[in-house]
Amino acid sequence: MLKPVVAKAGDTVELSARGIAVNGTLLPNTAPLSKDSQSRPLSAWPFGYYVVASDTVWVASTYHARSFDSRYFGPISTAAIRGRLKPFLTL
Repeated sequence: MLKPVVAKAGDTVELSARGIAVNGTLLPNTAPLSKDSQSRPLSAWPFGYYVVASDTVWVASTYHARSFDSRYFGPISTAAIRGRLKPFLTL
C-alpha cells in the first residue's frame, strides 16, 4: 500500500465524521465513509483526539475520498514501513 504520511510522532490527530485533522487543520477528502465502492460496510477508527506515538504514523490520501487509510485502521507502526517514495519529476 502506498500512502502519504500525514502525521508523525508528536503531532495531534483528531478523527471525526468530518475527517482527519492534523494539528488543528482538517485534511480534504478524509471524511470516513460508511460503505466501500462495493457497498460493503466500513467501520471508522474510533473518533477522538490522538497524540501520535514515537513509533507510529498516520497515513491518508487527501486527493481520493475512497482511500483505505488511517481513518479506518488508525495509526501504523513505523516498523511496517518498507520504503519511501521520492518525487522523480515535478511540474
